[in-house]
Amino acid sequence: MRQKKILLGLLILISVTGIIGFLMFAFSHEEDSTKEDTKGQETEVKKEPSAKEEPLDPVKVDNHNIATLNAQLREFVPLFYNAPYAKNSDKKIEDYMTSSFYGSTQSKKDGHEGYEDQDYAIQLSGISFYIPLMTDVSKETTVNVLTSFQTSIRSSGNPEVNRTMLVDLTVEYSDTWRVSKVTDRSEMMMGGNE
Repeated sequence: MRQKKILLGLLILISVTGIIGFLMFAFSHEEDSTKEDTKGQETEVKKEPSAKEEPLDPVKVDNHNIATLNAQLREFVPLFYNAPYAKNSDKKIEDYMTSSFYGSTQSKKDGHEGYEDQDYAIQLSGISFYIPLMTDVSKETTVNVLTSFQTSIRSSGNPEVNRTMLVDLTVEYSDTWRVSKVTDRSEMMMGGNE
């Protein structure tokens, strides 16, 4: 009976994931086409910035959007959850985290002894990000993003373990989007309490 409830919960989660993903794609596509139509109809003369007005930094403006947020998180999740990948990647995890969050993870990491399992491997798949539909990230400096993905973990002498992860990421914007907090919400899928 418990297995049926878990299976039903997972099926509902997968269905909701698909619906939310489709809606996010549809709304972002509609918003982009509306912006393009508006650009084509504009005939205003752009005014030159005065000496008192600071021109907008194009890099900051370009990075303060949903596409950059999505790209940053797509790099962060494997770097954070897959140690072998992070170790062999050219990308540095500190580029995807706030300095205070990075510092706190390093202080926790320094307290653990190194352990090398040659057979250890983790695979991540089905990474999805959910932002409340009414959130315009270009006007926010802090956004909570619910993230779900599948993990498959193998290590020497142990059977392969498959697990669905549900994680709440707090992401802050300065020059680009960076993760400032990670909260595991996986127990919610199993009916547990926080």
